[in-house]
Formats: sequence, C-alpha cells, structure tokens
Amino acid sequence: MTAPRSGAGAAATARGGSLRALFGQRNYRLFAFGQVVSITGTWIQRIAQDWLVLHLSGGNAVALGTAAAMQWGPTLVLSLWAGDVADRVTRRRFLMFSGSVLGGLSLLCGVLVLTGAIQLWQVLVLCLLAGAVSAVETPVRAAFTSEMVEPGQVATAVAVNSVVFNVARVTGPAVAGALISVLGTGPLFVVDAVSFGAVVLALLRMRPGELRVSAVPSRRTKSLRESYREVLRHPGLGALITLVFCLSAMGTSFVTILAVVATQVFQRGAGGFGLLSSVLAAGALGGAVAATRYTLRHRPGTRLLAAIACLLGLGEVVMGQLPTFWTFTAMLLCCGFVAQMFLPLANSTVQLSVPAGQRGRVMALYGIAVVGAYPVGSLAIGWLAEAAGPRVAIVAGGAALAVAAVAYGLVTRGAEIPRGNEGLEETDG
Repeated sequence: MTAPRSGAGAAATARGGSLRALFGQRNYRLFAFGQVVSITGTWIQRIAQDWLVLHLSGGNAVALGTAAAMQWGPTLVLSLWAGDVADRVTRRRFLMFSGSVLGGLSLLCGVLVLTGAIQLWQVLVLCLLAGAVSAVETPVRAAFTSEMVEPGQVATAVAVNSVVFNVARVTGPAVAGALISVLGTGPLFVVDAVSFGAVVLALLRMRPGELRVSAVPSRRTKSLRESYREVLRHPGLGALITLVFCLSAMGTSFVTILAVVATQVFQRGAGGFGLLSSVLAAGALGGAVAATRYTLRHRPGTRLLAAIACLLGLGEVVMGQLPTFWTFTAMLLCCGFVAQMFLPLANSTVQLSVPAGQRGRVMALYGIAVVGAYPVGSLAIGWLAEAAGPRVAIVAGGAALAVAAVAYGLVTRGAEIPRGNEGLEETDG
C-alpha cells in the first residue's frame, strides 16, 4: 500500500532525481548497459528483418506491413493480462526468462537464413512468437524501472531509458545497413541473439536485496476490468493514452515502409535504407535528450503534449511531399526528434499518475497504445502505400495524427492528469 502524497509533493519528488544519483545505483547501471547492447542488436535485427521480408516478397509493401502486424499484434491480445502478470511476478527473473526466449528465436531465424531454408511464412511465424513474448515482457520491463530507482527518480529514469533506446537505435541501423551489403541478413540475426546475453548477464549481476520490490497483490482484488475502468474515468489520463494510440498508429507507422521509400521512391539500396533509419534514430536521440532535460525540471501538461503531437503530424504531411532524398532525410530527422520527445514525456506522465500497485496494469494499457496500435497502422500504411504510393501513405498518416492532436487538446481543455495517488484509489489489485 502506497501512502498518499500531495500533488505538490509528488511534483517536487519527480523533479528531485539527478543523473548522477540515478547512475550511482548499481542495479540501474547494469540495466542500462544491458539495454544498450541488447537494443542495438534488436535494431540490427529489425533492419535485417525488413530487408529479408522485402527480398522474400519481391518488394511488396503489404508484406512489410504484415510482418510488423504479426510482430506487434499480440500486444493487442495479451497486454491487459500481461499487465496483471507484471504486478504479480518477480520481474527480474521474468526478464531473464523472456530475454533468453527472444534470443533463441533470433538465433533460429539466423540459422534458417544461413542454411538457405528460410521462407516468408517462417519469418512471419517467428515474428508472431517474438511478438507474443514481447507483449508480456514490455509491461514487466516498464514496471521494473520503479524497482531499481528511488520514487523521485522514476521520471528521470524513464527519460534516460529513452536516451539509451535511441543511442542503440542510431547505432543499430547504421551497422545493419553496412553489414547487409557485405554479409547478408543471416549473421545479423545471430548478432541479435548474442546481444540478449548482455541483458541476462546484467540481470544476473544485480543485487536483489537493493531492489524496491512491491508487495505481490492478493487474490482478493478488484477485477482487472474494474481497475482499468477506475484509471480511465479520469479524462486527462484516458485521453492521453488515446492520443498515444493515435500517434503510434498514424504518426510512427511510416517507419514500416522506409525500405519501400528507399528502394522505390529514391532508388537507393540497403545503404540508403540504413541511412534513413539511422537519421530517424539520430533525431529520436535528440528528442529523448530534450525530454530528459525537460523532465528534470518540469511536469508536462496537456497543452504541451497536444502541441508536440500536432507538430509531428504536420511535419509528416510536409515530409511526404518533399522531392529529393536529402530533403526527405532532413525532415525525417526533425520528425524523429519530435516523436521521441513526445513519447518519454507521455510515458513518465502516465507512470507518475498511478499508484505503484497499479503501475504494471496501467503500463500494459500504455503498451497497447504504443505497441498494439503499431500493427493496425502498419497494415493500413502498407496497404495504402501499395495502392496509392508511399508518399500518399505518409501524408495521410500525418494529417490524421494532426487532427487527433487537435481533438485531444479540445477534449482535455481544463482537465488535469492525476498525480500519484490523486484521484486514483490504491488497491491490492
């Protein structure tokens, strides 16, 4: 049971964490190191996977969208249940198990490619299996952050996690673009499998006694449905999660067709695709750093979040119409910056808005908004790119996001997102 805290106190605590104090905690340092290595491997694998699907499908944009939908679709089905799991399991042990499974699936795909036995349907099945594991792992990993750091450092840790993610996201595609031309895709899946070992090793070396483990909820609890209904009855929080869903479905799904943009719009090869991915990641890294600096001093409000989302949508409308590879690349950098500034701000806002005993389930709901919306958007943008062209697909997604952001701003005018235990009842379930 978490003791109630005033809104002013919660805000002060949220701003209290510093980077030095954060990295002074051994468990978090190990976690961050493992994530840099593993996420770099994951982005190498994702670029290799997109290129492999493009090759096996003969350059079909719908196949790329289908692969993304298979990988992220399980989140829609499993995340609510996974959120309950995240509040009940020993999170460190679970993350060691899930990391081992995901590494094994990447290794299997690499072996199939290297032996020449790989087929498109096999890639799709492996995407589905990896997606099912990730759907459960994501809310567990998100909730695990609060176990490694002081309560006042959660917002800072979330923002730093985004920086770590984007450092790896810059490195991974650049490495993948260079290696695909030389080695092909098979070895890159093996690299991803090995990188998961860094996560498992980091978790093994942690000191369990220093983790701030929440009490396991009793079985005599409110139903999962009642818990989510209680959270979403607050207009500010429910509307924010809805906006995150719209941003993921409409505003970031264009990443799915970057391989098509590189090859069919600008007639570039694997190197061009890798460059686009790296530039997007570089912009995202800048946005994550900006979000980190902001959360050290402020708590974002609804107007700021609405403005950032609207700016991203308008940026994509412009980007989809730019005539040259380099102007497109420059706007892609800007869009990456804006998108990744929004997501950590929204993430930390949601985490700080709920009691610790509900954090796993609410982060599962947030995970659906971020990840579960992606397959919907991926299928839609893949179909639209195939039917009307990649440029039309990008413009349409951006325009839809801008409309959603304006609607969010109107709906939340005067509404406050709850802070900590304000307005949310702390329950055992």
